[in-house]
Amino acid sequence: MKENGTTQATFAIDNFEETGIRVTVGEDITLSHSQTLLGDLWSEKGRLIQVPDHRSGDFVLEFTKLENMPQSSKIHYNVDFHWSPMSYVRMCSALKTMAHKFERTSPFIYKKLMGHCVSDLNLNVNFPRTFSVNGLPQLNQSQIYAVKRALVKPLSLIQGPPGTGKTITSASLVYHIVKQTKGKVLVCAPSNVAVDHLAEKLHQTGLKVIRFCAKSREDSQTSCQFLTLHSQLSQIMEKNESLSVKDLRKNIADAYLSKDKRIIKKIEETEMMLLKNADVICCTCITSGNDKLKSLNFEAVLIDECSQGTEPQIMVPIVKAKNQLILVGDHCQLGPVVKCIKADAAGLSQTLFERLMLNGNIPIRLQVQYRMHPAMSTFPSNVFYEGSLQNGVSSYDRTYDNLNHIWPVKDKPVLFWHVNGKEDISSNGTSYINRTEAINVEIMASTLINAGILPNQIGIITPYAGQSIYLARQMSSSGSLNSKVYEEIEIANVDGFQGREKDIIIFSCVRGNEYNGIGFLSDPRRLNVALTRARYGLVIIGNANILSQNVLWNHLIHHCKYQGYLMEGNISTLRPCNFNLPSEKSLLEFFRKHSRFVSTALTKTLPIKLQTIDLSKTYTTEIQNPNSLLHNQMYKQYVPFKSFLNHSQPTLNGIYPAELEDKKALRKRGKMKAEDRDDCESMHSQMSFTTPNLSQLPY
Repeated sequence: MKENGTTQATFAIDNFEETGIRVTVGEDITLSHSQTLLGDLWSEKGRLIQVPDHRSGDFVLEFTKLENMPQSSKIHYNVDFHWSPMSYVRMCSALKTMAHKFERTSPFIYKKLMGHCVSDLNLNVNFPRTFSVNGLPQLNQSQIYAVKRALVKPLSLIQGPPGTGKTITSASLVYHIVKQTKGKVLVCAPSNVAVDHLAEKLHQTGLKVIRFCAKSREDSQTSCQFLTLHSQLSQIMEKNESLSVKDLRKNIADAYLSKDKRIIKKIEETEMMLLKNADVICCTCITSGNDKLKSLNFEAVLIDECSQGTEPQIMVPIVKAKNQLILVGDHCQLGPVVKCIKADAAGLSQTLFERLMLNGNIPIRLQVQYRMHPAMSTFPSNVFYEGSLQNGVSSYDRTYDNLNHIWPVKDKPVLFWHVNGKEDISSNGTSYINRTEAINVEIMASTLINAGILPNQIGIITPYAGQSIYLARQMSSSGSLNSKVYEEIEIANVDGFQGREKDIIIFSCVRGNEYNGIGFLSDPRRLNVALTRARYGLVIIGNANILSQNVLWNHLIHHCKYQGYLMEGNISTLRPCNFNLPSEKSLLEFFRKHSRFVSTALTKTLPIKLQTIDLSKTYTTEIQNPNSLLHNQMYKQYVPFKSFLNHSQPTLNGIYPAELEDKKALRKRGKMKAEDRDDCESMHSQMSFTTPNLSQLPY
C-alpha cells in the first residue's frame, strides 16, 4: 500500500520475451486467479507503471482500488492484456474529417495533402531582427534559413539529419509563429520522448507551454512533469482553499471518485482556462485527438519526428491546422514499424513526409551537425546526405584523451572490430543472437569502463531484440566487472535508439551465416541510424566477410579499411585485417532500389559521386563537402556544385541554391533589377540537371 492510497503488485512472467507481446507503461492489465477457498474467481484491473527491460524482468502493476487483496505469494495468477481501440478510433476520425469535413483545414494545405496542383502561396509576415531566441542556442545559417522559409509558407517540410539541432530549430520557429500570429500552436510528435524534449525547449523561450498527456502517463516521472496539465491544475487547486484539496488527499482523481458535480465542474473549467491561456500545447499525435482539445483553434501545427509516424497517425493533429503546417523529420532514418504485411504492401509504411516529397515538395535541410566527431560523420554525410553535412564540432571537441590507446588511428575514434562469429536463432525462434560478438561486446565495454568512461555514457545497440536480451544476461553473469556496473549501460535495439545519443556506442551487427544473408541490416536507414548515435567514439563489432557481401556495407567496410579502422584479433593485440574484401560495386542500383529512403536530391541528380567519392576526406566546418556533382556546360565535364556557389549561401537539400530560387521568383514577377537578372542568367546557364555520362567524369 502506497501513501497515495494505491497498491502495487510486482510479478514476472516466465519467458515473456518469447511470447512476442509488446506492452508499454500505462496499459491496463487484469490479474486473476481461482485459488480461493470456494474456488471463486478473483480479478482486478490495474495500470502498468513498469515493464521488463534489460535491467529487470519484473512488471509493476498499480491498483487504485483493491478489495480482498490476496496475501499468499504462492498463488499463480492469470494475466490478461487489454487492447485499447482509442488510437485507431482517433485515426479513423481524422481520416473521415479530411474526407468529408475538409473545410475545417486550410484549403491550401488540404490541396497539397491531396496532391493537387496549386499555386505557391506566401503568408504576410514581418521578419524579426534576429531569428535566434533568448534561452536557446544561437541558430546557424541553415537553421535561420529554415525558420525564415517556414514562417512564410503554409506548408513546410524541414529535414533534420542526425545532430543538426532540429529541436532547437522547431522551438525557435514555434516562438516566432506565436509572436507573429498571437495565436495558439499545437506541437506534436509520434512518441512521448520527442514531445517531452520539445516541451522543455519551448518552455526555455518563455512561452506558456502545456504538456498535455494521456491519463495513463500522468504519474510518469519526466523532466517536464511541471509543465503537464494536471500538475499546473494541482498548483491552482492548492492555492484555492475553496476546493478543499487536502480533504481530497491532494489527488484530482478523488474528486471524480467522490462524484461531487460542483468540484468536477470547477476542475473542468480550470483545465479549459489553462488550455485557452497557453501559447503552445504539446502532446503526441494520437493524444491531440482528445475531446478537451476539440474547441481550441490552432493557428499552426508543427509535427516533429514526422518520418516515424504512419500517415493516419500524423493526420490526427493535421486536421487541426488552421493556417500553417510544419513537418519536421528525416526520411533517411527509420520510419514507422508496420507489422502487417498486407498493410505494408498497400503503402501504410510510406510516411506523409515521403509522399509529399514525391509530389515535389522539397524539404529544407539543416546542414550543420553538432553530435559526432568529424571522423564519424564523414561516411553518413557522403552516402546519405550527398556530402552536404558540415561539422559544427571539431576533433578537439569530441576527443577523450584516455581512450587513444583503443582507437587504431590516433584522434579518429572509430573501430570496426572484425569477429568471425556465427549467428544462432534466439530462444523464441523469432530473432538472432551471436554469442561470439556478445563476448567481445562485454570485453570492449569493460575496457572502456576501466579506461575511465562512466557506464551511463556507453550505449550498446544491436538490430535484434534477441541479441540485446542475451547481451544483458551475458554481461551480468559473465562480465569481468561487478554486475551492478553493467546495469547502468543502456542496451537497446537500433530502432529504439533513434533520436538518442551516447558518448560511446558499441554496435553489435549479429549476422554471420553460410549463405551471406544479413536480413534487414541491408536497410540503409537502419545503418544510418546506427552510425550516427555516438558523440565521442564508435565501435562496430561484426563479421566483415559476411557484411561486405552487401553493396552498402561493402562501401562502409572499404572505407574503414582505407582509413585504418578495420581490425581483428584480441582487444590487447588488435591488428589490421589481412583478408581480401569483395571489390567495391556501384551504389547506383542499390539506391534505385531504396530510392524512397534516400534524399530527394538523389532523384533529381543521379548520385554519380557514390561511384568515385573520396570517403577518406573530412571536410572542415568552413567549406562544404564538394562531392555532389553538376554538369558545367562551359567545360563539358562534371564538377563539384560548390564551385558555382559562395559557400555561405544556404541551399535547399544541398543541391539547389536558395538565393537563385528567390531571384527566379522575382524575375517571374518582373521586379528584378537588370544587373541581378544578368547575374542570375549567367549562373543558371552553367547548371544542368541532366543524367550524367560516367565516362565524362574527370577522375
